Amino acid sequence: MLWLVLLLFLATVQGQFTNIPKMDEHRCLASAWVADGNRFRYAWLRKSSPIPFKPRKILIDGEYPWLYTTSFRKGQTLHILAELTVGNYAGNFEFNVLGGAPVIKDNSGADVLHLKFYKARNILPQIGQSGRSDGRRPTGSLSVVANTRRGGEWMSEVKKVGPFYGDNELPMTITAMEDKFEIRTFGEVFIEYPYRLSLDHINFINALGELNLKLLYLGGQLMKAPLRVLFPVGGIKPGFNLIFLAIPSNENFSIAFTDPEVELGIMFEMKVNFDQSTVILNSKIWKDWGQEVRASHFPFKAGKAFEMEIRFFEKTLTVYVDTKELATFDHRAKPVYGEMSFYGSLEIRTLTICEPPRSVSRYTEDIKIYTGEISNRVWSYQRWKDP
Repeated sequence: MLWLVLLLFLATVQGQFTNIPKMDEHRCLASAWVADGNRFRYAWLRKSSPIPFKPRKILIDGEYPWLYTTSFRKGQTLHILAELTVGNYAGNFEFNVLGGAPVIKDNSGADVLHLKFYKARNILPQIGQSGRSDGRRPTGSLSVVANTRRGGEWMSEVKKVGPFYGDNELPMTITAMEDKFEIRTFGEVFIEYPYRLSLDHINFINALGELNLKLLYLGGQLMKAPLRVLFPVGGIKPGFNLIFLAIPSNENFSIAFTDPEVELGIMFEMKVNFDQSTVILNSKIWKDWGQEVRASHFPFKAGKAFEMEIRFFEKTLTVYVDTKELATFDHRAKPVYGEMSFYGSLEIRTLTICEPPRSVSRYTEDIKIYTGEISNRVWSYQRWKDP
């Protein structure tokens, strides 16, 4: 009898939240291949909204939050891009990582991670306040109160104040590390919050307050260079995009695209040099290095996360870092790339291959497709390096 009552209770709870959409795991316009363990897994079209990059709100229990169902595993990163609507000088907003109930109400559920933000704009110039490596200076301050709620009771608060850059756009990531949440704003670590409840509790994420969400998705895994990546069958071709989130140290790093089948050498290499603040693009077809291409600027900083997107066209590829164009490079061999390697001191947190938009998916949604390979065996790149 007891098991029947429990079964009916679970069915009732699940039925209450059937209209809550599932969290997306990438930001591609079409379907994608996402890193999953030592391979790539096929991921379907984003479900959050028919409008690209536009999450949606939902009415529940008298509130109107952005709300999604999801789990949250160690190594995954929640990507957030919010446009704040806090008025001329100040305002507040919050993010909640929840278990059991989709909103904070009465004694139901648990708030595994509660982040209450308060943004204030600088009215007077901040004398002596240093800016970032890209020359931007703070335009205001961002305060946060982090906490956990269990059994209707809040625990002790953790508070932090940091700089806000730009007008009203806030890029933020929340990564589930081994024993804590790491919250970054503008690529820099803003606050670290030790786990007070297990990640197993989590099945909802919501956002409330004076903001509009422009982007929200959860995925990825922790990977470190040296790393070799064999792309899914057919490789990356014109029309595809490659996106990855990474964090460098103050040491140099490089990425290289090679051909695993035809011995063409290094089809495309990008070398980042912190000592000289340079980014150099080149290729080595057979045994000959080509003409160097230098990037327009140096967007990297030790310890600061960056998102790189490489868009592949018929005759060229273009590299973007944090949505800003870094360089364009002509294909010097066939425009099909079968593998790539990461070298140097680099931590990679997400790795996604976006397919070109197509009307019909190649696979049915009820099966999982795995292909490619992700490993620390980087011999393919090494054999084409100079002695």
